[in-house]
Amino acid sequence: SEMCIRDRDVLLVFFLLLSLICHARKWFPAMFIFLACAIHAKYMALFLVPFVLTRPAWRFAWLLPTATLLPTIPFSPFQGLFTSLGEFATEMHYNGSMHALMAQALDSFPAASGFAAALMLSWLACVRAMTDRPLEAGALVMGGLLLLAPTVHFWYLTWVLPFLVFYTQRHQLNQCFTIALQFQTQGTMYATGEWKQYPWLVVLEYTPVYGALLCSIFSRCLVPRGMPDGAPRPTVHELSVIVPVLNEELVLPHFLEQAKQLNGSATEIFF
Repeated sequence: SEMCIRDRDVLLVFFLLLSLICHARKWFPAMFIFLACAIHAKYMALFLVPFVLTRPAWRFAWLLPTATLLPTIPFSPFQGLFTSLGEFATEMHYNGSMHALMAQALDSFPAASGFAAALMLSWLACVRAMTDRPLEAGALVMGGLLLLAPTVHFWYLTWVLPFLVFYTQRHQLNQCFTIALQFQTQGTMYATGEWKQYPWLVVLEYTPVYGALLCSIFSRCLVPRGMPDGAPRPTVHELSVIVPVLNEELVLPHFLEQAKQLNGSATEIFF
């Protein structure tokens, strides 16, 4: 059964990436169908829905609920359809970080799951406000989910790894190495049959993860957003601007207006 669970994660990533490829190529009907397949593999694919519902894709959006609901009709009246999700949120806990701390603070595992769900929805809204790029959003959303989840097996890293190829997050890359510490629990189970967790290993695993996360946040706060008003500005007489773009037709008009304000020196703009 454990192998079947891992296969579901592989299917999730496979269909999710197919959906994002179709989004980049503007094959929106196929994008929604593949996204529905990813949702059937695992529910967390739903978190990417707000980032693929662009204006050009809206007229095909009906395909997503249709392709999601049609395969479930033979299983009506849907008894036990979300049983695994409920058990995951209220009973299962292994190698979690923030969720484990909240469970101790609230002295209630279900309450910690509810609070973590509220934080995840808030994070989803923040990411949606920060970016509308599905690949960047996937890195941020899946990374946040791994930090808030009550259970984090090593194969759960497949949720975020494809996105890290395009948008690097050092704390998640650190976890790709430090999660190996949790093989001690797996080794104990295979050797003795006892499922034993080691809190001190969890601390060792997540210390580099949250350390890198805090450093990333701190360094971004230290980076100046622009030159002070009183700072001398160099005089530029001629400037050629080369802009590599892909599917950026919605932001190009605004970009051109900004480029024209570069001291009137942007004499050439190439796309």
